[in-house]
Amino acid sequence: MEPVNSNNKNRREWVQEIFDSEDNFWKRTYPQKTDNEKIKYWASTLYRNMRQQEESGLDAYAIYTITWLTDVLEKESDFLSMLPNIYNIWGNMFDSNRVDRTIKVHFKKIKQRD
Repeated sequence: MEPVNSNNKNRREWVQEIFDSEDNFWKRTYPQKTDNEKIKYWASTLYRNMRQQEESGLDAYAIYTITWLTDVLEKESDFLSMLPNIYNIWGNMFDSNRVDRTIKVHFKKIKQRD
């Protein structure tokens, strides 16, 4: 059994607050965004994640997994239709064709499971 002290309690509360905050974002904040705001959200989030991968010496495109796409589609059913706009925001910073091919492969696998 874990010893009871204020540090453990604070850590648990802190972790719970993170989960609650994320849950609140997806249930309350995100649905209130306009389509344009949602596109900007995805463009900036994906861009930031890819840059972090790259800066860590990892493959920037490795963030695009079947698990990731499944999660995204649960949160945003129109995500695939947003992709051209997301790519336009990125400009030439990343290979949108590579991202598109990867997402299409994963999407096909997801559809085959259904």
